[in-house]
Amino acid sequence: MAENTRSATTIKEVEDRVVARLETRLIKLAGNIQKVLEDSLKDSLQELVKDTQEHNTPSLSSGLIPRGDHSLNLQYNCGTRLARIDFPIFNGKKVHQWIYQAENYFSIGHTPND
Repeated sequence: MAENTRSATTIKEVEDRVVARLETRLIKLAGNIQKVLEDSLKDSLQELVKDTQEHNTPSLSSGLIPRGDHSLNLQYNCGTRLARIDFPIFNGKKVHQWIYQAENYFSIGHTPND
C-alpha cells in the first residue's frame, strides 16, 4: 500500500510540474501574441495615417466624413459583396421601426440626402 501512495505522490508531483511549466509557457506565449498584435496594429495605423495624408482625405476621427458622401474613395476592398437588401415594406404598424429600417436602407446604400 505504501508503494501505491508513493506512486500517487510521484504522479501528483509530475502533474504539478507539468502544469506549472504549461502555465509559464502560456503566459510567455500570451505576451508574445500581445506584442505581435501591438506591432501589427501600430503598422496598420501608421499606414492608414500615411495613406490619409497622401490622399488628403479628412481624418476618420475628426468626424469630417459626411454620411453618404460619394466623393471620398477610401480604398477598402475586403473581397466580399454585400447581399442585396430590399426596401422595408410598411404594413401600417410599428412606424418608428419602419422609419429606422428605411433610414438604414438608405445609409447602407450611401444614398445622398437630396
